[in-house]
Amino acid sequence: MPFKKGNQYGATSKRGKDKVKQKVKEYLASFIDGYLDESFVKDFNELQPKERVKVIADFLPYIMPKMSSTDINLGDTDGTIQLVHKDADSKK
Repeated sequence: MPFKKGNQYGATSKRGKDKVKQKVKEYLASFIDGYLDESFVKDFNELQPKERVKVIADFLPYIMPKMSSTDINLGDTDGTIQLVHKDADSKK
């Protein structure tokens, strides 16, 4: 059975939407929003410089795309240069 656009299989259960789960999500979202608005900057400024760099480094993958690597192979005898570009998301 191929996927058909607009199907609702797995989207809702026979009971309907989970009201408790939705309330928990809303509560956590409002808690985090309030913390980021009020306390995060104060807490961040109280950290040691080394800890601040770690926090920034931990947040960077959510803000900026990952860099890809490039290999240079100079082992050919005919003097040609081979560049191999690998994406950060590739498995090999």
